[in-house]
Amino acid sequence: MLLLLAVWVTVTVTAVVANLPTPSDLHEMELSTFYADCSVYEDPALFGGPVCCSDGQTYANCVHMACLNHWRAPEHKVKLMSKGPCEETTLPPTWSPVYLPVCGLDNLTYANIDALVLHNENSGSGIEVQYEGECMNPTGSCLGVDVGFWKDAVCASNGRTYPSVTAVADMRRFGQCLDVLHDGGCTVEEVRERMKTRAEICELARSFYEYNPVCGNDDISYANPYIMLCFRPNVEEKYMGECDCPEHKACQAAVDIDSGAMECPGPVCGSDGLTYTSIHHLDCAKINDKHLFLLHEGPCSPADNPCVSMPPVDDGGSPVCGSDGVTYVNSYAIWCMQRKEDPYLRFFHDGPCFRRCVECSCNLSCPAV
Repeated sequence: MLLLLAVWVTVTVTAVVANLPTPSDLHEMELSTFYADCSVYEDPALFGGPVCCSDGQTYANCVHMACLNHWRAPEHKVKLMSKGPCEETTLPPTWSPVYLPVCGLDNLTYANIDALVLHNENSGSGIEVQYEGECMNPTGSCLGVDVGFWKDAVCASNGRTYPSVTAVADMRRFGQCLDVLHDGGCTVEEVRERMKTRAEICELARSFYEYNPVCGNDDISYANPYIMLCFRPNVEEKYMGECDCPEHKACQAAVDIDSGAMECPGPVCGSDGLTYTSIHHLDCAKINDKHLFLLHEGPCSPADNPCVSMPPVDDGGSPVCGSDGVTYVNSYAIWCMQRKEDPYLRFFHDGPCFRRCVECSCNLSCPAV
C-alpha cells in the first residue's frame, strides 16, 4: 500500500509540476478520498517542499496545492509558478490598497488617507485633508474640456446651465417652468440666489454635470459654480470662465492699455460696426457677445455699418434673441438695431426668445417661444 501511494505521489507531483491533469485512471471518487483532508499534506518537509503559485501565495508543497485546487472552482484554481517560497513584498508601514481619494490642503489628490499620512511622514510636512474625493482641477490652469458641446450654453431660471436654448425648450415641453436668463453659464451669484442650502448645492455638484467654468480667487479653475460653492465655500469668484484663458487675458490687456501700462497696437473695427481701441478690447467684448468678430484693422467706416453690411437672409436665418425680448434674424440685425434705435440693445441668447414662463400654464403644452 505504501509503495502504491509512493508511486501515485511521484506521478501526481510530476503532473502537478508540469501543470498537467492527474492520471486519467484515477477516478474522481478516489481523488476525493485522497484529498479529503488537505491539512495532512500541509508540511513543507513533504513532496519537495514549498512552492510559489500564481496567486502569489506559498504552499507547503505541490501536493498541498493540488489538494486545495481539487476543491476550488475552475476560475479559482492556481498554478505552480516556481519551486521555493514566494518572495515577500515589503509594504510601507502606512498603506492601503483601496482608492478612496482625498484632497489635501496643498490642492493635490492623494489615493487615500494612508497615502497622505505616508507623504507627511516622508516629507516632514503636516498637510491635512481639505475634503474627501479628488481635488477639483489641481493644476489650477485651463480644464482641457472639449467645449464644443457647451459653446451655445445658456443660463436657465433654475440656476442650471444647459448646453443650448433647445435643451431648455425641450424641458419646457415636458412641464419644466424654465426661462432663459441669459447667454452663457449661470454665475456664482445666480446659483447662490436659487439654491437654498449648501446641501442642495452639493447634491447638484455630485449628480449634475455642466461645463460652466469659474476662476476662483485662489487662481484655480472649477468646472462649474456648484463644485466651487460645495467643495471650496471660502473661495470667491474672480470671474466666470477658466483662469488664464484667452478672453480674460484679452480683458486684462485692455485694462493695461487703458491705464497706460501697455502700448496700444491700434484700433480695430468689429462686426457690429463699432471701432474698438485695440484687438484686445474687441476680444474682451466677445464675453458678452460671442458672435462678434474682427472686420479689419483700423477704425470702422460708414460701409462697415451692420445695416449696410448685413448679408441677405434667404433661408431660415440664424435667429437670436435680443435683450428687449425680440427675436432677430441674425446677429447683424441686432447690431443694426443698436445703431438705429436702441444703443443699449444686446445679444441675449441664440434661438428664438421664450415667452416668459409665468405667461403660460407650463404644462406639457407650454410653448417654447
